[in-house]
Amino acid sequence: MLKPIKMIAALSAALIISATTMAGTAFATTHNAVVTVKGQSTTLRMLQNGETQSILQMAGVELGPMDRVDRETNANGDILLNVTTGRAVSVQDGNKFSSLVVNDGTTVEEVLNQLGADPIGESDTVTPGLQEKVQDDMQITVERRQHVSVVVDGETKDILVLKNETAVQALREAGIDLGKDDELNLPFNKPLEENAQVVVNRITYQETTETKSLDFTTSEQEDASLTQGTRQVQTAGQKGEASVVVRTKYVNGQQDSQQELSSTVTKQPVNEVVLVGTKVQAAQPTQNASYSGASGGNTIAGLSYSRVISGVCTAYTNDGICSTGVPTMVGRVAVNPAVIPYGTRMYITSADGSYVYGYAVAADTGGFVSNGSGVMIDLYMNTMGECNSFGRRSMNIYFLN
Repeated sequence: MLKPIKMIAALSAALIISATTMAGTAFATTHNAVVTVKGQSTTLRMLQNGETQSILQMAGVELGPMDRVDRETNANGDILLNVTTGRAVSVQDGNKFSSLVVNDGTTVEEVLNQLGADPIGESDTVTPGLQEKVQDDMQITVERRQHVSVVVDGETKDILVLKNETAVQALREAGIDLGKDDELNLPFNKPLEENAQVVVNRITYQETTETKSLDFTTSEQEDASLTQGTRQVQTAGQKGEASVVVRTKYVNGQQDSQQELSSTVTKQPVNEVVLVGTKVQAAQPTQNASYSGASGGNTIAGLSYSRVISGVCTAYTNDGICSTGVPTMVGRVAVNPAVIPYGTRMYITSADGSYVYGYAVAADTGGFVSNGSGVMIDLYMNTMGECNSFGRRSMNIYFLN
């Protein structure tokens, strides 16, 4: 920092004496020394050219650590000293930091121009202002901003954020709070680009307990006492139940996905066991009539029957409940209960014995009762392929004792 220029009385006296004595003494030609500080000039007369430091001392000028002295000699041999006061400043422009020394009187805008800084946009802010003159150790801060949009809670907001800010920082500036489970369409900590769109998805979870049906398995066992092709249910299958805790994810109030957290079996399923006949035996001959009576001594496949009728049969399959309330399964057939009462036990086979459905119980009914199809019994089968293979056939229906 420069101190005020002081003219020393003794210096003035010395100069006067020197000028008086020079007339009779062989000194070199006198010259002027002009010292200029902050636009104010002081002229010194001296016998010969002096050193810069000596001239400054004679002029009462004390240099600061950042000051600069420019020296030149004009055509008359006069020494011209121009003292420029230096100011140390630092500039924080976004993530870029610079420090430099500039001349006294330099404006903030001129400092930025010297650094080659990008032009100041209409949304940017500079502190201190662009036209402020620099001071010692001045800190200049440039905050550059950009437009981004935020989509949250059904609304779109346009906001200004600092460049290089992340999505989380932008939301914080906009006064938008994130829940612990909320999600963004952009990385949380990656700097945003100009005109970026940040989408906030509100995430909530709900846990519920549900009852889930457990399927039973069906196994087959060969039985030599049953005629080959005969199938008889030994143990009827029953579905089990499990208590399941399900976690449902909602995104902005809409169901998105579900996750099963736990499952506890509350009712074990009962597996079904079906006996499959292996005995080779021809079918008992019967009359191919719509109805015939028989004495109690007649048997079919080792089963005693009271009568036999011949009628049209079809086949169906589903995973449901019979009209009598029991699960559908092979051996439970659909009838017209007005003709064949529920619970009636039967044995069903083709007249020539080439197809044997086997033991059956009247447990269900269907639309064939009233559609005029002429179907007597609808046989339950495990698969649609079996149903299609069976088609529509005339079968002997033996009513068991």
